[in-house]
Amino acid sequence: MKVFLVPVPVFDKTMAVDSYCFMFKSSDNLIIGDQGSGVLDGAVNPKLLEILDEIGIDTFTLGEPGFLSISNVALLGDFYQRFENLREHLVITLDQFVTPDPIYIDRINLIKDLGFKFAFNLPQNFKNYDPIFQLMDYILVDQTTTNKKEAMALLEEYPNAISVACNVNSYNVFELAKATGYKLFEGRFYRIPLTVGRSQDVSPLKIFAIQLLNAVREDNFELDEVARIVEKDIVLSVSLLRHINSQRFANKINNIQHAAAMIGQKEIRKWVSTTASVQLGADKPSEINKVSLIRAKFAENLAPMFELAVHADSLFLMGLFSVIDAMLDLSIDEALSMVAVADNIREALVKNAGPFYPVYEFIQFYEAADWASVSRFLILYEIDAEQIYTAYIDTMRWYKSLVVAIENEQ
Repeated sequence: MKVFLVPVPVFDKTMAVDSYCFMFKSSDNLIIGDQGSGVLDGAVNPKLLEILDEIGIDTFTLGEPGFLSISNVALLGDFYQRFENLREHLVITLDQFVTPDPIYIDRINLIKDLGFKFAFNLPQNFKNYDPIFQLMDYILVDQTTTNKKEAMALLEEYPNAISVACNVNSYNVFELAKATGYKLFEGRFYRIPLTVGRSQDVSPLKIFAIQLLNAVREDNFELDEVARIVEKDIVLSVSLLRHINSQRFANKINNIQHAAAMIGQKEIRKWVSTTASVQLGADKPSEINKVSLIRAKFAENLAPMFELAVHADSLFLMGLFSVIDAMLDLSIDEALSMVAVADNIREALVKNAGPFYPVYEFIQFYEAADWASVSRFLILYEIDAEQIYTAYIDTMRWYKSLVVAIENEQ
């Protein structure tokens, strides 16, 4: 039995990632017809603790705090003893089933005294919860269901609690929530391209990245063409040289052409894919790059399970390009035209069809913690849950190592 775990970003007003909200589900509870998100499932599950503690919570959050939902039953248990090593990194999140009764108030006070922080998901009917609100470090407000005026009036009564706007799914809602006074924001808004009222011109730095991606799209591409593009931009040149230095080659490098020839087509394609993604998202929230790269590696890892192993490289590019519309502030059709992607990739991302689309659809269900749909795919394609678990954990470890490598290059 495994626990599927997805970190969902929470942003501050500057669009920097402040923390993550953990969505999770035990693999033995993946049952068709279970329509719940599963955010409370397995909150005291030993496997969940194993993932967060042994694999490392920073593999998922890169050092940022994580919101972890627990049930009212778990609150009365000994979960805090099991989470002792993680108390500086977790925010324990409660819901309306934790009522303002002495048994819960006493337990929250006890756990807070041990150094844990708490958040409360504001219910639609939140009257009479005052004793709970007084103890909270964060108050989470769903922007799609909660009466906004009533919610803000309540938040003003508890200025010491950090207000979090949840389900912020457009930039308009984000701007409104900022103006209203919320401090943190969760939702899909950061992945939506800003095509309205913005220039459609693409910056020169992104043009170089697009040219690089186009240069390596063929199986037997020309290394000299890659070198000519890299030579035009000092940032790309330095990045390639640092990448080669990290490989510890014995020979001295004379020029960019020499550098490209030294590491060969396979390594160059890998470097181009990751570097170009970073350049395309340079003026966007860092989470855009993270989504792009995680989708790319996850799609590559999923390829054998969907009988697409021979297309693993193409699936990597499909994941990489899946948020290129947000990176370039263009429609997905226009953005993909600039990078001249293969027909199967375009068909999946633009038309939601074709042989690659099931992998892309599965990734979207997984990152949205739509566990009922994930379960349906496992049955339909006869995939073992442990294969998915391994593919995702490998993806997160790969991304962490990539971030460390990029930081070392800077």
